[in-house]
Amino acid sequence: MVSEIQLRANRENAKLGGVKTAAGKAVSSRNAITHGILSNEVLLSGQDIRELNKLRRELIADKDPQGAIEALLVEIITIRVWRWRRILIVETEKLDLDCAKEGDYSLSSIGYLQNIMRYEATMERRMYRALNEIESSGYP
Repeated sequence: MVSEIQLRANRENAKLGGVKTAAGKAVSSRNAITHGILSNEVLLSGQDIRELNKLRRELIADKDPQGAIEALLVEIITIRVWRWRRILIVETEKLDLDCAKEGDYSLSSIGYLQNIMRYEATMERRMYRALNEIESSGYP
């Protein structure tokens, strides 16, 4: 629960309108890339564009999209599968890090992992929604 003093301070700070400088905006635009799950970027630094393109080619070969709408749905699925894989990597890395540091999973990581699992469930729902759209469009 936030104290009344903190609530007032938050409201006053909100009136200031956030980051003003170009440098500050550049920094804040990267805030979602701490783990990359919420990033607007499909390909993050350190990720191999060849792997993403390979996934795209495999999905195109599998679904054989006919027309722009079906091609768009395959692209949506490509992006969602790519991000879903990123979620699995982040989850595994967090668990490995906790075990290395504390010998077991810490209570501090439970909330973090709950968020990761929520992101994973959201990504899966979105991926399956796009797959259902493709399947209901009448092609394989």
